[in-house]
Amino acid sequence: MPLISSSRRQGKDEPSAMQNHIVHDPNGPDLEFEGELLLKENHHDTGFVEIYKTAGSQYVVKQNLSSRPGSVVLHEVRIYETLRETIESLGFGKGAKSIAALLDCPLTKQLD
Repeated sequence: MPLISSSRRQGKDEPSAMQNHIVHDPNGPDLEFEGELLLKENHHDTGFVEIYKTAGSQYVVKQNLSSRPGSVVLHEVRIYETLRETIESLGFGKGAKSIAALLDCPLTKQLD
C-alpha cells in the first residue's frame, strides 16, 4: 500500500516500501520493526498520526495531539492486530473518518 499523506494528494510522496523503522515511544520502549509507513496525517481532532504496517501484519500508531502550540495532550504509540481496530482507536471524528477513507477502511456500521 502506498504512503498516504496530505502532500500525497499533491503528488509529492513516493510509495512506501518495506524497510526498518524505529518508532520512539515517550511512554515505553521504542519499537523497532520491518514494515511500511501507510499514512502520515494531521487533523485538528486526531492530531498528528502515523500508521505503520509491520512485516508480521500488526499495525503501529504514533499519535501526537496538542490543544494549542507547545501543549501536548496526547503522545502515544500503540500496537493493534487489525486495520479496523487501529482506525477505531482514533475515535469517530472528522479526522478519524478521513483517515479511514484514505486507508479504504470506512467507519461505517452495516444494518439489516
